[in-house]
Amino acid sequence: MVVHSIDQLNTEDSSNHPSKDQWEIGYVSRRMAHKKPRLTFMWVIAYLLSPLAPSPKVVEYFHANAVKAPRQREYLGRSSSVRRGRRLRKLRWLRFVRGMRRAVYMTVFLMIVVTVSFWAKCAVVYDVPAYMQVGQLTHAQAYVVYKPWWFGPPLFNLAKYPVLNPMNPEQSLAMQLQQYSEIVDNPTILYVVVPKNG
Repeated sequence: MVVHSIDQLNTEDSSNHPSKDQWEIGYVSRRMAHKKPRLTFMWVIAYLLSPLAPSPKVVEYFHANAVKAPRQREYLGRSSSVRRGRRLRKLRWLRFVRGMRRAVYMTVFLMIVVTVSFWAKCAVVYDVPAYMQVGQLTHAQAYVVYKPWWFGPPLFNLAKYPVLNPMNPEQSLAMQLQQYSEIVDNPTILYVVVPKNG
């Protein structure tokens, strides 16, 4: 009969192998328990940008308030479809009226700008006398001239100025026009109106 000693029972199991204490069975090395990440370029970038990452509360809020897929409209019958069609037609009509109103306002504004600009630097000279109908003004009934001054009268009727000096009618006309004599004395003509039978 084989009798084992107490020390032998404590150090050996039934299979005659040396026994391990409980702390040795669950032992994990410190290096394995606290693994350090590998020092790579991507780890450095992630570590530097970690303060810029949104907090978990912010991420949870955006996930909770995400846009949900729109649900299909429930068919409520023919009367609802008719009312919806009327609303759509009325909306299209209101858009058309609003667009036409905007177009009218823009046209009126442009007309005012063009009128003021024409009045500021242009003038219409009509009833051109025969002694002035030479060169560019041959058979001219009227012409548009560029004014060297700002604003002033936009229309000039040359027929109302009498010829005071028959020997030099152009000089007589310029004297009567006074400060506006440049419309007949070397004018900057923009457009000439010639009658069809001229």
